[in-house]
Amino acid sequence: MVNSCSANGCKNRNTKGGSLTFHRFPLNNKHLLKLWLYQLKRGNWEPSKYSVICSEHFTKDSFIVKGPNNRRTLKNDACPTIFSIANYTEPVKKKKVLKEKSSADVDMSEVKDESDAKSEEEHDSASLKADESSTSVNPVDDIKEGPA
Repeated sequence: MVNSCSANGCKNRNTKGGSLTFHRFPLNNKHLLKLWLYQLKRGNWEPSKYSVICSEHFTKDSFIVKGPNNRRTLKNDACPTIFSIANYTEPVKKKKVLKEKSSADVDMSEVKDESDAKSEEEHDSASLKADESSTSVNPVDDIKEGPA
């Protein structure tokens, strides 16, 4: 299983032969876990038993070096404190879910029924005819008067 650092914006991954170490969250120590989560500033995110954080987020004095291989282990009370300010300002990318519009999503004030559209056209043409007849000269009147 490939482990990636759980710190916001951190791209470090556990690779074979790498110089970074990865540390599991203290799930059995509620007080220390609360401190770690506060430092991470990831909102309501909760770590799983597989969640890890890389050694870049701990100070040098957070580790105990022991054994013939100089193996580094975290102290029991160590808490991650080193985070880039850019990690907090990067927007969290969310997948966009395309949603089809349902009839409930359509604003009915903008929708016109076909019969409404026809009656509106008839009303417009009738008012246009009325305007034309009141302003134009009646051709019958011209014929009755005759030439002058």
